[in-house]
Amino acid sequence: QVEMMGKIDVDANSTISASTGGTVTHIYVTEGNFVKTGQTLARVDDAVMQQNIAQVKQQLSFATEIFEKQKKLWDQKIGSEVQYLSAKNNKESLEANLRTLYQTNELYKIKAPFSGVVDLVSLKLGQTIAPGMPAFRIVSNAGITLKAEIPESYATKIKKGASVDIFFPDLKKSIPGVVKYISAVINPLNRTYSADIILKGSTNEVKTDMVGIIKLKDYYKA
Repeated sequence: QVEMMGKIDVDANSTISASTGGTVTHIYVTEGNFVKTGQTLARVDDAVMQQNIAQVKQQLSFATEIFEKQKKLWDQKIGSEVQYLSAKNNKESLEANLRTLYQTNELYKIKAPFSGVVDLVSLKLGQTIAPGMPAFRIVSNAGITLKAEIPESYATKIKKGASVDIFFPDLKKSIPGVVKYISAVINPLNRTYSADIILKGSTNEVKTDMVGIIKLKDYYKA
Protein backbone atom coordinates (compact mmCIF):
# COMPACT_ATOMS: atom_id res chain seq x y z
CA GLN A 1 0.00 0.00 0.00
CA VAL A 2 1.35 3.38 -1.05
CA GLU A 3 0.50 6.62 0.76
CA MET A 4 0.53 10.06 -0.87
CA MET A 5 -0.14 13.32 0.93
CA GLY A 6 -2.51 16.04 -0.23
CA LYS A 7 -4.05 19.23 1.08
CA ILE A 8 -7.70 20.31 1.25
CA ASP A 9 -8.85 23.19 -0.90
CA VAL A 10 -12.34 24.60 -1.55
CA ASP A 11 -13.82 26.47 -4.49
CA ALA A 12 -15.31 29.12 -2.21
CA ASN A 13 -12.59 30.55 0.03
CA SER A 14 -12.24 34.24 -0.57
CA THR A 15 -11.12 37.50 1.01
CA ILE A 16 -13.75 40.21 0.55
CA SER A 17 -12.86 43.89 0.23
CA ALA A 18 -14.73 47.18 -0.16
CA SER A 19 -15.53 48.60 -3.59
CA THR A 20 -15.16 52.18 -2.42
CA GLY A 21 -13.18 53.96 0.26
CA GLY A 22 -14.54 55.64 3.37
CA THR A 23 -15.29 55.21 7.05
CA VAL A 24 -16.90 51.99 8.29
CA THR A 25 -20.22 52.88 9.91
CA HIS A 26 -21.85 49.47 10.33
CA ILE A 27 -20.62 45.88 10.69
CA TYR A 28 -23.49 43.40 10.55
CA VAL A 29 -21.73 40.04 11.06
CA THR A 30 -19.20 38.44 13.37
CA GLU A 31 -16.81 35.53 12.91
CA GLY A 32 -18.67 32.23 12.74
CA ASN A 33 -21.87 33.69 11.25
CA PHE A 34 -23.35 31.94 8.23
CA VAL A 35 -24.14 34.38 5.41
CA LYS A 36 -26.03 34.06 2.15
CA THR A 37 -25.10 35.28 -1.32
CA GLY A 38 -25.64 39.02 -1.59
CA GLN A 39 -26.03 39.59 2.16
CA THR A 40 -24.62 42.91 3.38
CA LEU A 41 -21.67 42.37 5.70
CA ALA A 42 -20.74 45.99 6.40
CA ARG A 43 -21.43 49.52 5.23
CA VAL A 44 -19.16 52.44 4.46
CA ASP A 45 -20.29 56.01 5.21
CA ASP A 46 -22.68 57.05 2.43
CA ALA A 47 -24.13 60.25 3.94
CA VAL A 48 -23.16 62.40 0.95
CA MET A 49 -24.64 59.86 -1.47
CA GLN A 50 -27.91 59.79 0.51
CA GLN A 51 -28.11 63.58 0.28
CA ASN A 52 -27.62 63.39 -3.49
CA ILE A 53 -30.34 60.74 -3.76
CA ALA A 54 -32.76 62.84 -1.67
CA GLN A 55 -32.08 65.88 -3.85
CA VAL A 56 -32.65 64.03 -7.11
CA LYS A 57 -35.84 62.42 -5.74
CA GLN A 58 -37.18 65.86 -4.92
CA GLN A 59 -36.31 67.12 -8.39
CA LEU A 60 -37.90 64.05 -9.95
CA SER A 61 -41.10 64.56 -7.97
CA PHE A 62 -41.37 68.12 -9.28
CA ALA A 63 -40.47 67.09 -12.85
CA THR A 64 -43.07 64.30 -12.76
CA GLU A 65 -45.76 66.72 -11.66
CA ILE A 66 -44.84 69.15 -14.46
CA PHE A 67 -44.81 66.32 -17.01
CA GLU A 68 -48.23 65.04 -15.96
CA LYS A 69 -49.73 68.52 -16.24
CA GLN A 70 -48.03 69.10 -19.60
CA LYS A 71 -49.28 65.73 -20.84
CA LYS A 72 -52.87 66.57 -19.93
CA LEU A 73 -52.59 69.83 -21.85
CA TRP A 74 -50.98 68.10 -24.82
CA ASP A 75 -53.74 65.47 -24.86
CA GLN A 76 -56.20 68.35 -25.14
CA LYS A 77 -54.15 69.88 -27.97
CA ILE A 78 -53.13 72.75 -25.72
CA GLY A 79 -49.53 73.98 -25.74
CA SER A 80 -46.66 73.06 -28.03
CA GLU A 81 -45.10 69.67 -28.68
CA VAL A 82 -41.74 71.09 -27.66
CA GLN A 83 -43.03 71.89 -24.16
CA TYR A 84 -44.43 68.35 -23.81
CA LEU A 85 -41.23 66.66 -25.06
CA SER A 86 -39.06 68.88 -22.89
CA ALA A 87 -41.04 67.95 -19.76
CA LYS A 88 -40.92 64.27 -20.72
CA ASN A 89 -37.17 64.35 -21.36
CA ASN A 90 -36.48 66.14 -18.06
CA LYS A 91 -38.48 63.53 -16.12
CA GLU A 92 -36.79 60.56 -17.85
CA SER A 93 -33.32 62.06 -17.38
CA LEU A 94 -33.89 62.43 -13.64
CA GLU A 95 -35.20 58.85 -13.44
CA ALA A 96 -32.04 57.58 -15.13
CA ASN A 97 -29.91 59.74 -12.82
CA LEU A 98 -31.68 58.33 -9.76
CA ARG A 99 -31.14 54.74 -10.95
CA THR A 100 -27.43 55.47 -11.37
CA LEU A 101 -27.22 56.92 -7.87
CA TYR A 102 -28.93 53.85 -6.39
CA GLN A 103 -26.46 51.58 -8.19
CA THR A 104 -23.52 53.69 -7.02
CA ASN A 105 -24.87 53.60 -3.47
CA GLU A 106 -24.64 49.79 -3.51
CA LEU A 107 -20.86 50.18 -3.77
CA TYR A 108 -20.88 51.49 -0.21
CA LYS A 109 -22.03 48.06 0.97
CA ILE A 110 -19.66 45.13 1.39
CA LYS A 111 -21.62 42.06 0.33
CA ALA A 112 -21.04 38.30 0.44
CA PRO A 113 -20.29 36.97 -3.09
CA PHE A 114 -21.37 33.46 -2.08
CA SER A 115 -22.94 31.61 0.84
CA GLY A 116 -20.61 30.43 3.57
CA VAL A 117 -19.20 31.06 7.04
CA VAL A 118 -17.48 34.30 8.02
CA ASP A 119 -14.02 33.06 8.96
CA LEU A 120 -12.37 36.43 9.59
CA VAL A 121 -13.52 40.01 10.23
CA SER A 122 -10.71 42.50 9.62
CA LEU A 123 -12.75 45.69 10.07
CA LYS A 124 -13.55 47.88 13.05
CA LEU A 125 -16.21 50.55 13.41
CA GLY A 126 -14.84 53.98 12.54
CA GLN A 127 -11.95 52.52 10.58
CA THR A 128 -11.08 54.17 7.26
CA ILE A 129 -10.75 51.65 4.48
CA ALA A 130 -9.73 51.78 0.84
CA PRO A 131 -10.78 49.64 -2.14
CA GLY A 132 -8.93 46.33 -2.13
CA MET A 133 -8.23 46.37 1.59
CA PRO A 134 -9.13 42.95 3.15
CA ALA A 135 -12.37 43.25 5.11
CA PHE A 136 -13.77 39.72 5.52
CA ARG A 137 -12.88 36.15 4.65
CA ILE A 138 -15.71 33.78 3.80
CA VAL A 139 -15.26 30.04 3.51
CA SER A 140 -17.70 27.46 2.21
CA ASN A 141 -17.39 23.69 2.00
CA ALA A 142 -18.89 23.76 -1.49
CA GLY A 143 -16.62 21.99 -3.96
CA ILE A 144 -14.27 20.66 -1.29
CA THR A 145 -11.26 19.04 -2.97
CA LEU A 146 -8.05 17.29 -1.97
CA LYS A 147 -5.15 18.47 -4.11
CA ALA A 148 -2.26 16.03 -4.27
CA GLU A 149 1.04 15.59 -6.06
CA ILE A 150 1.28 12.03 -7.42
CA PRO A 151 4.65 10.43 -8.28
CA GLU A 152 5.19 9.90 -11.98
CA SER A 153 5.64 6.16 -11.43
CA TYR A 154 1.94 5.87 -10.44
CA ALA A 155 0.62 7.57 -13.57
CA THR A 156 -1.12 4.39 -14.69
CA LYS A 157 -2.50 3.51 -11.25
CA ILE A 158 -4.58 6.62 -10.48
CA LYS A 159 -6.95 7.58 -13.27
CA LYS A 160 -9.77 10.09 -13.62
CA GLY A 161 -13.00 8.72 -12.13
CA ALA A 162 -11.17 6.25 -9.86
CA SER A 163 -12.40 5.80 -6.27
CA VAL A 164 -9.87 6.32 -3.46
CA ASP A 165 -9.84 6.47 0.32
CA ILE A 166 -8.44 9.54 2.04
CA PHE A 167 -7.28 9.30 5.64
CA PHE A 168 -7.23 12.48 7.76
CA PRO A 169 -4.79 12.09 10.67
CA ASP A 170 -6.27 15.02 12.59
CA LEU A 171 -9.78 13.56 12.35
CA LYS A 172 -8.59 9.96 12.72
CA LYS A 173 -10.99 8.78 10.03
CA SER A 174 -11.14 8.03 6.30
CA ILE A 175 -13.44 9.66 3.75
CA PRO A 176 -14.06 8.24 0.26
CA GLY A 177 -13.31 10.34 -2.77
CA VAL A 178 -13.31 10.30 -6.55
CA VAL A 179 -10.52 11.55 -8.81
CA LYS A 180 -11.96 14.58 -10.61
CA TYR A 181 -8.93 15.82 -12.53
CA ILE A 182 -5.43 14.65 -13.44
CA SER A 183 -2.82 17.00 -14.83
CA ALA A 184 -1.43 16.22 -18.25
CA VAL A 185 1.95 17.74 -17.34
CA ILE A 186 4.71 16.26 -15.20
CA ASN A 187 6.55 18.65 -12.89
CA PRO A 188 10.20 18.34 -13.98
CA LEU A 189 11.49 19.40 -10.55
CA ASN A 190 10.00 16.57 -8.50
CA ARG A 191 8.62 14.26 -11.24
CA THR A 192 5.04 14.45 -9.97
CA TYR A 193 1.70 15.39 -11.51
CA SER A 194 -1.32 17.08 -9.91
CA ALA A 195 -4.56 15.32 -9.06
CA ASP A 196 -7.81 16.78 -7.69
CA ILE A 197 -10.00 14.45 -5.64
CA ILE A 198 -13.59 15.31 -4.72
CA LEU A 199 -14.65 14.10 -1.27
CA LYS A 200 -17.88 12.09 -1.32
CA GLY A 201 -18.43 11.39 2.36
CA SER A 202 -19.34 13.71 5.24
CA THR A 203 -17.10 16.79 5.13
CA ASN A 204 -18.51 18.74 8.09
CA GLU A 205 -15.27 18.37 10.07
CA VAL A 206 -12.91 18.90 7.15
CA LYS A 207 -11.25 22.32 7.04
CA THR A 208 -9.35 24.24 4.38
CA ASP A 209 -5.63 23.36 4.18
CA MET A 210 -6.15 20.19 6.28
CA VAL A 211 -3.77 17.38 5.33
CA GLY A 212 -5.15 14.15 3.92
CA ILE A 213 -3.38 10.93 2.97
CA ILE A 214 -4.38 9.03 -0.15
CA LYS A 215 -4.04 5.30 0.36
CA LEU A 216 -3.45 3.33 -2.81
CA LYS A 217 -3.13 -0.44 -2.83
CA ASP A 218 -0.14 -1.06 -5.08
CA TYR A 219 0.27 -4.83 -4.68
CA TYR A 220 -1.84 -7.66 -3.28
CA LYS A 221 -1.06 -11.34 -2.76
CA ALA A 222 -3.62 -13.82 -1.50
